[in-house]
Amino acid sequence: MPVLPVVLVVEGDRELSRFICEALSGEFEAVPAFDGSDAGARVASVHPDLVVADPMMRSGSGEPLIRQLRAEPEFDRTPVIVLTTLADQNERVRLLREGAQDFLVKPFAAEELQARVRNLVALKRGQDELITARRAAEAMNKELETFSYTVSHDLRAPLRAIGGFSEALLQDHGDALDAQARDYLALIVKSVEQMRELIDGLLRLSRVDRAELTLERIDLSRLVQEALGDLRWVHPERRVDVGIEDGLAVDGDLRLIRVAVQNLLENAWKYTCHTTDARIEIGAQGRGAQRAFFVRDNGAGFDMRHAGRLFKPFTRLHREDEFPGIGIGLATAHRIIARHGGHIWAQAAPGQGATFWFTLQARANERAA
Repeated sequence: MPVLPVVLVVEGDRELSRFICEALSGEFEAVPAFDGSDAGARVASVHPDLVVADPMMRSGSGEPLIRQLRAEPEFDRTPVIVLTTLADQNERVRLLREGAQDFLVKPFAAEELQARVRNLVALKRGQDELITARRAAEAMNKELETFSYTVSHDLRAPLRAIGGFSEALLQDHGDALDAQARDYLALIVKSVEQMRELIDGLLRLSRVDRAELTLERIDLSRLVQEALGDLRWVHPERRVDVGIEDGLAVDGDLRLIRVAVQNLLENAWKYTCHTTDARIEIGAQGRGAQRAFFVRDNGAGFDMRHAGRLFKPFTRLHREDEFPGIGIGLATAHRIIARHGGHIWAQAAPGQGATFWFTLQARANERAA
């Protein structure tokens, strides 16, 4: 049997109290209290989902009860419906300031009472679910922080040992080993390096999910130029024709948007490495809420049948020997853009390049346009 929401009915008139309790029975568990002091004790014992109270009842004022509820963190969100005959608007405003949510003017119909109670209880329970979900998310984030600490410290140490001793064996005793043994050791060293990259990828993803957003106006065109400068410095042998639209601007967290831009550009840079006359374009189309930014390349492209896998961590659409990587860049960009209330998607064809589109929250798009 489902647990019924509890409604505390604070009303000194016993006949009216009985009418209210009967009107609420079946859908709610109505608990009567006949004066303010009795109500205070009942609140602590029954933990009501809602209180119906007459602040001016003859048997003792119920108004202090509202202040008591609002003063205690456990009950400060408990909704209160005030029963009143007051026609004075100023008095109603005062009671609202004390913490009441709604009014019922005597006399009232049972249907009106039921509807008001039902709506406020549903709102309260929805808030409770959101708070529970938030606390669960906070607990999960703490677990993620612990996991990240374990990954960064406890796993890196044995990896360093494996990689270091393997390299030492190759350097100091390589001549004493046959070719197959040297190949095995080289494979161990390479696998250790791949594991380090995977650990770094996990840490980057966890930092994206935990980072707090600080919104500011960002010169996206300049950000792209800086990221491309870094790529050209790392790969001076590459000749890539790059077109950057002037005046691109967004509202977002500078640190995270920079990471997203870097990952999208690195993706285009990597997949044009085997392309003659490689070209990358960065621009935007549309206006207002429809404004979408893009990073386009004429590189390897991919089959759109596999597009659903693009933004999953550690998922790749090309062989490692063709294009090295661990499959974390696009997943990181996806999470950053999602955290900004945006969307990212791709259009591509094998051998004909790819275009990655992304939007940010509507407010940012409208201001940038």
